[in-house]
Amino acid sequence: MFDIQQDMKNILINAFIIFSLVSILGCNDFLSPKKQSASPVGESDTQSVDALTEEYLNPNQGPFTVKKMLANLGLNIFLKNSEKLHVGVLRLQDSLNSYCSDLSEENEASFGLIQSDWKILIRALHGVEGMAFGPYTANNRQISDYVYAWPVVNLCSIDLSVFKNAQGEKIDVNGLLISQRGLATVEYLLFDNKLVSRCNKRAYPQMVQWESQSLMKRKFDRCQWSQKIISDVLVKSEKLRDSWSLTGQNYTARLVYDKAFNNEKEALNALTDAMYSLESIKDLRLGRPLGRHKDCGDDKCVEDVEHIYSHMTLEALEAQLKVVRAIFTGSDKPNEMAYGFDDLLEKSGRTDVAQRFIAAIDQALQTLQQVKSLGTAYDQIDQMDAAQCRSTTVSNRLVPICALQTDVREAALILKTELLTALSLRAPPTHQGDND
Repeated sequence: MFDIQQDMKNILINAFIIFSLVSILGCNDFLSPKKQSASPVGESDTQSVDALTEEYLNPNQGPFTVKKMLANLGLNIFLKNSEKLHVGVLRLQDSLNSYCSDLSEENEASFGLIQSDWKILIRALHGVEGMAFGPYTANNRQISDYVYAWPVVNLCSIDLSVFKNAQGEKIDVNGLLISQRGLATVEYLLFDNKLVSRCNKRAYPQMVQWESQSLMKRKFDRCQWSQKIISDVLVKSEKLRDSWSLTGQNYTARLVYDKAFNNEKEALNALTDAMYSLESIKDLRLGRPLGRHKDCGDDKCVEDVEHIYSHMTLEALEAQLKVVRAIFTGSDKPNEMAYGFDDLLEKSGRTDVAQRFIAAIDQALQTLQQVKSLGTAYDQIDQMDAAQCRSTTVSNRLVPICALQTDVREAALILKTELLTALSLRAPPTHQGDND
């Protein structure tokens, strides 16, 4: 379906060449509401923009302005994080190629290198996921959803692709749905140690044939397919990096010169929309597996834990919370002087709101360190008393990982009820009227 839509897009462009298409329907693959962002104007990759002047290349010098804040965030947060993601994908691709080319019982120890590189990559990924903004979610999320679509993952379809690829069938990765691509797929292929198909064997008898092969052959088949998936992710990460690069599309300059949005207020609104990743952490990444969200119909839903195969759940949460803090303060270094939302609030006479928000994020990060010391998120949720989790509050911290979710809720509440009001900004359309 995606290819058909692309053909339709090309036809429309040829027929109406004087117009710019603002959006085109994509195959959403029954998407969950994982990322929401404002729709920036002027998303064309070919639109020219002036280079940043010296004032904006060194944005944290001199008096505060909103444009300096946007320049600082673009150069020192978004550009750097997109570069880290790209380097992380390259690193994993290299170790994966080496591992797959020499896969044997004797070479199993080399899998430790993949695990190490995976941890580096996942931290980098969530440094981008935690502030899904601009090029990452533009053009119907053509980068974000194809880099990481969790929780939209179709394990049976992935298994079928592994089998077809091993049989020599040519598969165009670009024609696959998001549930069959991206880093969530790579994680399953590399870290699922059951090595059995998730397909119904009556409906897909070929998977019985695949499971009858040796353990090493099944590992090899998955390894080969993961190489093709990671190559696709690399293309997307290159595009994201180039979108922010000063020698590429220079999205920072577009922010500063009102080319990405009509005005400064729209840009600020898009940034606070992205900060609503706190809602995703609260509900999807913690609330649902903990049984503290309506989407979990049981006492707890431990199988909904993110990164269930690589056990990088807590590290991913840490990366997301840290990048929200970095956007708010203008720096990923706790005490560095840099322009962010805290400076905008100070200029607006609302330093009190800035202090409360930073304190709330820091409390969540502090609790997270305690939770990390207690084991994996999966094990903690699996072994916890669900009733005690439900009774955990800010002051009655019965279950640490449930207290973490409560801390994130507090930070999200300050964002929704105080920060946006203090700056006269609106909530994202999908969250307006949300009183949680």
